[in-house]
Amino acid sequence: LAQDSFRACSRSAMHGCLDVVGPDREHEANVVLLSAQKITRAKIAHMVAMRHAIMESCNSLPFTILLAVLFLFMVWLHSNVVAGFEATSAMAASVSSLAVAVPASPGHKHLGNASRVVRLGTMVQMDDALKWLDLGLVPLIRNEGSSIPELREHFLVFNKALGAIHLKQTRSVSQGLCPVAPPLRKFYGNSCANPDSEAAEPFGAYASDRAFQPTKDGTFVTWLDLRSTKDSLHRRLRHLRDNNWLDSQTETLSIEVAFLNAEQRLYVVLRVTFVTSRSGDLHYAMSLDTVVCDPYSDTSYAVPDLLWITLILILVHQEMRQLARSYTEGALSNYLRDPWNVVDWLTMLFGFGVAWTWFAVVQATSSLAAAVSATAHLAPAVALWEATQVSVEQVAAEREHHDTLSNLSQQFREMDTLITTHALVAFWYLMIITARFFKGFQGQPRIALISETIRVGFSDVLHWLVIFSLLFLNFAVGGHLLFGVKMHQWSSLHLAVNSTLRALIGDFSYEELAEWSPALASIWFCLWIVSAYMLVLNLFLAIIVDTYGSVRRGLGPGLGLAGQAKQVFLELEWIFSYEGSRRRHPTSHSLLEALLCDQHHLRSLLSIRNSVFAVRSDPGSRRQWALMDNTESIDSLHLQELGVDEDSAVRLIRLTREAMDEIEFYGEDMLDRLSVSAECELRRVRGQLSGAQAQLRDWHVDALSTLREVTAIQSECMNLARSVVNRSQVPAGWTTEKDEVTGEDYYVNLETGMTSWSLPRR
Repeated sequence: LAQDSFRACSRSAMHGCLDVVGPDREHEANVVLLSAQKITRAKIAHMVAMRHAIMESCNSLPFTILLAVLFLFMVWLHSNVVAGFEATSAMAASVSSLAVAVPASPGHKHLGNASRVVRLGTMVQMDDALKWLDLGLVPLIRNEGSSIPELREHFLVFNKALGAIHLKQTRSVSQGLCPVAPPLRKFYGNSCANPDSEAAEPFGAYASDRAFQPTKDGTFVTWLDLRSTKDSLHRRLRHLRDNNWLDSQTETLSIEVAFLNAEQRLYVVLRVTFVTSRSGDLHYAMSLDTVVCDPYSDTSYAVPDLLWITLILILVHQEMRQLARSYTEGALSNYLRDPWNVVDWLTMLFGFGVAWTWFAVVQATSSLAAAVSATAHLAPAVALWEATQVSVEQVAAEREHHDTLSNLSQQFREMDTLITTHALVAFWYLMIITARFFKGFQGQPRIALISETIRVGFSDVLHWLVIFSLLFLNFAVGGHLLFGVKMHQWSSLHLAVNSTLRALIGDFSYEELAEWSPALASIWFCLWIVSAYMLVLNLFLAIIVDTYGSVRRGLGPGLGLAGQAKQVFLELEWIFSYEGSRRRHPTSHSLLEALLCDQHHLRSLLSIRNSVFAVRSDPGSRRQWALMDNTESIDSLHLQELGVDEDSAVRLIRLTREAMDEIEFYGEDMLDRLSVSAECELRRVRGQLSGAQAQLRDWHVDALSTLREVTAIQSECMNLARSVVNRSQVPAGWTTEKDEVTGEDYYVNLETGMTSWSLPRR
């Protein structure tokens, strides 16, 4: 009985031991299995954050496309660029081909009675500009006496001159003494002009003609009223020439006239500027500017503008919400350090700049229309310069006429400034929209590879640009010194820079350069080709190729557009499948909060704007990824406890495993891959040793606990056995006798003689 009881108690103790040790061993096996897979909380959290960042980048792309398409449609709708180019090119061709025959000047007596042809580019003195205006441009505009009838028809049918022709000159101040040595000054004889100041003193017939009186800005202005008769205009220009309105002190002469092209809803402003060089040459520059006279001739033109402004306001709302959320979560510094947030704010800033400048242009267009209407109803000017008696009313009328025309000309200049400002703001807005496209491209591996190449190679290209700029400027200045005196395209520094750049791209005539100096041309050209093409440009290509190869080795080939489209299709197919429809997935932010307890790490993950490729390309990020092996392992059951459904949990772990495989396969270079692999292996072994130590410690504690329980049970069994043994012995004072009849034992008390068939109790 005692032996059976001990065996039963031992079996019970062993079952109790197995009940304690068995589940722990199973749990430790699961931990070891997960540790081998290295699917940790930190890596799951990092994968969730990266997928969230990729989705944000991809979601921003449709908004950016809509923003850009609407803006480009607005530019096409309001700027009328094609019509403006056609109008300006036709007018420039007409004015450039305009040629007039003028009698030979007294300085050309050797020509006899012959006349010479004057056109833009062949004038030799300022007086030729007035003759060209008198005999060519004015008759052309008025359709009177031009030798090119087809040009007259073009101007008459499509372009109508507004008001008058504006003439403005600037004059230099004579300083008397020339800046040379006294013997040379005596030989020269003439007084020299001061190039740093402009004359603002009346001259000539200033008493009777306002053209000889300076305006408030120091210029001298007169008008040719196109509604006057042909003889009146001719007498006016003749009067200016006879009284030397243009003389040796004239520095610049500007001829300005505005036209209205109602067919294309355009104002066209023609400006021809003549500049007198103190070296004796006469240069000219012609510019043609266009202004849309009615941007909203149809009310439907305002619809794209309103939609575009709505998109800008939506972007402001989104950024303000994101800024408030970052401030609430204590991640404001991460928000401010994110370059894509800077791009978003620049998009809003320049968007409002575009809207404000366009509103100013529209307001100025309305004012300009009122000024044009006032000019159309203005009475013809009174020729005070040829009147013998002038009344106060005539002076007041002439002043009003002058002020009205000056106001129109000033408004055209202000409009030109506003349009230029608006175009500059719109240009930089388009550049920022282009940068915003790269934000959406972060989710496409192949395009992200190119943008990453630009980012990584930017520093090397910047240093290369220093060398190239130094070499380029030296050759440009050298060409200016060698050929500037003999050739126009090298006569100034900016022309020399332009010629050197044209030589770089191949748009260059070596024969023209060698015609002046074959030896110097060959030396300069050969050195430039060797230095620029064979060394510097090839070095630039080497930087780009090496950077691209390095980035590609680090990032891997990545999916193309077709592969990613297939992934999107499979994603949508899974979302609309039975498993995908039953998914229960918390938001990225709540899942990250459940996965991580470290708020600083959480904020850093929420600020991620790059995909898994950034982790592969940056050694620091790869080492940070390796450190995540020491965090707690996790499986689909843990994710389900955090609120993720089973299919989504399995899928998330699979995506994390794929990302881990890509990160472990690609690296910056061989040494980096070896370093990262060694560090990961070292941390894996260290983690296994730590896990084994913890496992042994737990097993030791469990074994001691089990041993104590077994010892207690064994003690109870021994006590029971002793009790059984004690109960099976004959008490003191009793003896055993055998019955002669039955042969069985019975017990006899020696003192009392009492007998008993059963064992007496003590």
